[in-house]
Amino acid sequence: MFTTIPYFLLGYGIPISTSLAGVGAVIGVGLAMYRSAGVNKRTVLKLFMAWIGTVTVTALASYILYTLIAPITGPILKPKV
Repeated sequence: MFTTIPYFLLGYGIPISTSLAGVGAVIGVGLAMYRSAGVNKRTVLKLFMAWIGTVTVTALASYILYTLIAPITGPILKPKV
């Protein structure tokens, strides 16, 4: 989901950890084989919130670190003049 949907919309995907992909696959198999009885809904909700939180916290931390380091090191991409 994190790699395919953004790829279709933006032309590139979002890299995610293999643990997120593995857990998503296990949930998908549980839903496919046993429908909603195959997964614990509370656990899936916690995992989903953790996925959203992981991406959000990582993006925020990257932004903060970049704004702190960029004045010292200069921008990563320099505009062509």
